[in-house]
Amino acid sequence: MDRQKEGAEEDGGAVGGPWSVDGPYYRGVISVFWCSGFFFPDIIASSHLVIILIFSSYSPLRFSASRGDSNRTKKSTMLAKVLLAAALVNVSLADTEPWFCHGIDCPTFTNTSTDGIEVRTYSAAYWASTNVSSISFDYAVNVGFNRLFNYISGENDSNGTIDMTAPVLNRVEPGAGPNCNSTFTISFFTPFSYQESGPPSPTSSLVFIETIGPLNVAVSAFGGFDSQKVVIAEAAALEQKVSAAPSIQVDEAGYGDAWFFAGYDPPFKLTNRHNEIWVPVVAVA
Repeated sequence: MDRQKEGAEEDGGAVGGPWSVDGPYYRGVISVFWCSGFFFPDIIASSHLVIILIFSSYSPLRFSASRGDSNRTKKSTMLAKVLLAAALVNVSLADTEPWFCHGIDCPTFTNTSTDGIEVRTYSAAYWASTNVSSISFDYAVNVGFNRLFNYISGENDSNGTIDMTAPVLNRVEPGAGPNCNSTFTISFFTPFSYQESGPPSPTSSLVFIETIGPLNVAVSAFGGFDSQKVVIAEAAALEQKVSAAPSIQVDEAGYGDAWFFAGYDPPFKLTNRHNEIWVPVVAVA
């Protein structure tokens, strides 16, 4: 009994206390780890390793052996191994898929940093697209999204549903003047299962399947909601940054003054949102 009391004083109550294997603090650390790793994939995988290191340093694993409680030691060691394996699995997943894809299919890319700007290379891929002519970015996104959502919900020649992907891509071709319509091409990436054989054909004449890419783009990311004012300001800032870069330039020959907006989140997600501007670029000759 004295030995148990002494051990409890050493580790803040490891024996039958809040930091014991059955205690609330210990279970709380496990719960936080489990939730962050498996129910909230937006958490960067490297944080899992931080949590497991903290867990290893302050859990009862350090004290069990000194008390001779072999069963408790085995239980704790086994649990630590499971959590470490989970962390390593999540790190592996993070290496193959960006966190902002949220576990659904999105186009793969390679990236580099050029003149302090992220530059991505996307391979050619099938996308379902629709064109909307308007002076309003927000209106075009809403109309285009609804058309494409109908396509993946069954308005296709297979009469079947198609999984949602990310991002919702919006190619913006500015109009000739301030009161002229711009052309917005809204696109859904088609799932990987259709990338070789091609996706089902749309039954609506307003939706079409196209190949986008290969594509080299400068990328800037920002959070919050994608209102027209915010998106235009972000696009202008990135294009200015590219124009000042010595190694890359805007690909005017291939894309004119068109640029892309990529949105990765559902409209009712309030926090941790991820948006991107893509500006097509080429290397300076």
